[in-house]
Amino acid sequence: MTHRFTLPERMTMWLLYRVSIVMYGGGSVPVLQEGFKTLGFRGYFRFLKVAAKITTELQNEFGGEIAQHLIGIAAMWIGCSFCGYNHVMSGALIYFRDSGDLHPLTPSTMALMFDMRDEEALAHMQGLLADPRHERLRLLVTRMYSLYMGTAQAETADDHLLMSCLWVWRWTTECSIIEGVEIKPEDAWAIHEVGRDKALIKRYKRAVAARNKARD
Repeated sequence: MTHRFTLPERMTMWLLYRVSIVMYGGGSVPVLQEGFKTLGFRGYFRFLKVAAKITTELQNEFGGEIAQHLIGIAAMWIGCSFCGYNHVMSGALIYFRDSGDLHPLTPSTMALMFDMRDEEALAHMQGLLADPRHERLRLLVTRMYSLYMGTAQAETADDHLLMSCLWVWRWTTECSIIEGVEIKPEDAWAIHEVGRDKALIKRYKRAVAARNKARD
């Protein structure tokens, strides 16, 4: 039976769509109709509140760049390119803004891992993050993978935060996969306020183009 949304639900979904454009500087997060169907009007907003709380806790504990990369990687394990690419793009932009350097984990490098087995993807990521500057992210990614696979149990506060990250994006990506939400790595944008900094994005793209040209 096809779910028929009420007028208040349709208006709310439209409003959320418009708010996301303002928040993220032009990109928009598709409102997951599956979420409204499953949780209902109030339940969906409670979920958004929980997701925002966990995102804030991740950022407070690990910093914006690592938090966004962790969210993107959590989405990748579950198979969502939209959340995976866009949150990793957020992390890459934050890192470039704060350090002036290009981060090795980007939507384009992540695209390669979607076709790998989980163990291969983890090893590839660990190689990308081998530089000591990325040690904390490498260790957290490795730990999150163990928690995701059930080969380790949550013991520390960081572990429980990583489990929360996996839980929230497991449910989100299941909805996005059902609805067929996809994106190409070259079209990724930041699901983060850093996406409003158009000058930063232009500098980042110039730096990426210069690096790619130097490699050719």
